[in-house]
Amino acid sequence: MRVRSTLSFAVHQYFQERGFYYVNTPIITGSDAEGAGEMFKVTALPFDNTLERKKEM
Repeated sequence: MRVRSTLSFAVHQYFQERGFYYVNTPIITGSDAEGAGEMFKVTALPFDNTLERKKEM
């Protein structure tokens, strides 16, 4: 564990000194357990309702 800690610290320090950021991103998966997948929807459509406005015109 000491070796792993030392190596991890050295890698993070190397990148930190060069202006990089360490970010833990959320994991988006297709797995759905107990309805958790209904919390939000991932889509490539525009966020605003421009599609609905175009249909009305």
